[in-house]
Amino acid sequence: PQGIANVAWSLVVLDSRDDTDFATLIAAFMPHAATDYPELPVHLSQMHQVGLHVRLHPDELPLSAAALADSGEFTDQCRAAFTAQPQVRSATQADVAEVVHGMGLAFEEEATLADAGHYSVDFLLTGKRLVVEVEGPTHFVRGAVGLRDSGATMLKHRQLQGFGYRVVS
Repeated sequence: PQGIANVAWSLVVLDSRDDTDFATLIAAFMPHAATDYPELPVHLSQMHQVGLHVRLHPDELPLSAAALADSGEFTDQCRAAFTAQPQVRSATQADVAEVVHGMGLAFEEEATLADAGHYSVDFLLTGKRLVVEVEGPTHFVRGAVGLRDSGATMLKHRQLQGFGYRVVS
């Protein structure tokens, strides 16, 4: 199951639109969702992001969309695992909250966006579709030309933008 979830998630990070690949991987992973093993929540979270990708591109991924539509409680199970991930408030995030508050901006901290795949964001400016993310060292990888966003960070930002949010980090 780990290989299936990792490949599917990696294809989403790469923004693939190969419907056959996604439909095959979704179908291959579903039976494992009914089993219980230590890494299952991580893999279900990855499959939740796969499902969001399919939801954002239904015209290009019709086989995958149909597979998820017929999946019963699988998508609920994936969303539950995704939303159960603990959120950690860093000292830097607390500093940013103080600055944003000092600017007189109304915001919600650690907001969960039900209309955007239940992503949790560091700050949502009240009345706006503007998200502020405080990115620590784990959000970056070292490339040939310096630091760049990790795959997970790129994916989160792209999916939030797909749901109509502007992301500042």
